[in-house]
Amino acid sequence: MGSFISEPSLEIGCGSCETTNMIFRDKKNVTFGCEYFMNNFHNTSGEMYRVIHHYVGGSISSLPFSSNAFQSVYMVHIIDHISLLDIWFKELYRILKPGGFLVMDTYSKYVFDLLPGVRYRSFISKKWALNYKTWRETTENPYRGGIPLKSDNEYYATGRNLFTIEEWKETGEKYGFHLIEHHFFTGKLFALFMDLEYRGYYPSITSTLPIYMAIDETIKSEKTSTLSEEDAGNVILVFQKKC
Repeated sequence: MGSFISEPSLEIGCGSCETTNMIFRDKKNVTFGCEYFMNNFHNTSGEMYRVIHHYVGGSISSLPFSSNAFQSVYMVHIIDHISLLDIWFKELYRILKPGGFLVMDTYSKYVFDLLPGVRYRSFISKKWALNYKTWRETTENPYRGGIPLKSDNEYYATGRNLFTIEEWKETGEKYGFHLIEHHFFTGKLFALFMDLEYRGYYPSITSTLPIYMAIDETIKSEKTSTLSEEDAGNVILVFQKKC
């Protein structure tokens, strides 16, 4: 992601910036961080790296920036919260410079198909597996504070916009973007974590450390063994605004 981020740049949905600090700690060139509830979220005293230079509040329907303001905009698991794609993409198109980059990661089309609970049930009954998949896509998750994966709440809902790469290409073209690059990452292990998380995974040193060690090893192996779209839990998408 970092290779497409250059100033002036913007992270939308920066939250308390832990993810930003982790991904871009070596670059330190993110101009703005934007979050809907910025006053509630952000506390710079706990930042390990000062990656984002300025923080602002804003909504998807009216970002507080002038047109053609940014060379790059990026989002980490934000598009899967958004249902109003028409408003969203038009606003992103407005604030990006011609030729600028929109970089984001999100769930893959098949992330819920990879859930162990879905795969194991499919050996017995396809209908049982489908019912479990549908239930998991819409039910409340106790680890996330009882927030449904899909709901009418714009901020809390997640698991939206599960598109194939071809569907993302079509969506980008519709709003004036070319999809120029994509990368699949985290496969069945990520789906296992999703199922564990749903069942009330409690973060502690005895549970969290092995999980993240396993994820780290998975990511290392994926650098030499490319995941297929059907086997990927997540995808990075790089769009470029048409000149």
